[in-house]
Amino acid sequence: MPANIFSSLAAGALLLGLSATAHASGPVVISPTLSGSYIVAYTQICQGYLGGSSNGSVETMSVTATFTPSTKKVKLVGKSTSGDLLVPKGFVGDVLFTNAVSTTYSYSNTATTLTINGTVYDIVYGPSSQQITQSFVFSGPDLPHGGSCAVSATATHQ
Repeated sequence: MPANIFSSLAAGALLLGLSATAHASGPVVISPTLSGSYIVAYTQICQGYLGGSSNGSVETMSVTATFTPSTKKVKLVGKSTSGDLLVPKGFVGDVLFTNAVSTTYSYSNTATTLTINGTVYDIVYGPSSQQITQSFVFSGPDLPHGGSCAVSATATHQ
């Protein structure tokens, strides 16, 4: 009886186009597709220095990010709140302020990274529907700021 089970499995694999040689070549890795509008919650925290040369900064954004795969562009529209991270006792710091966000960047993505405007972040994808990623999170250092800023964001498809 076990021989029949193995024969059936082998026949099924051949019907599905699977073979030992196809398996030996390794899995095919396909980058998940980011397409359409996502609601994004973004946080960036930059280190400050107690010596007073920099108070550091914090920025949060609540935006809609619209990814267009054919052009590899992402458009951000929403609001940003930012200001000093630390205000040493006895000093005056910037208050938090809110600005409108409306900008477009180039992007690319792989199975493990998201690159926005040349900055590479680590990314973890949620489930896909009809080959479109429905959610993702990304994080990493913001190298244009000398690597002294940490970024974290979550996104949900609309």
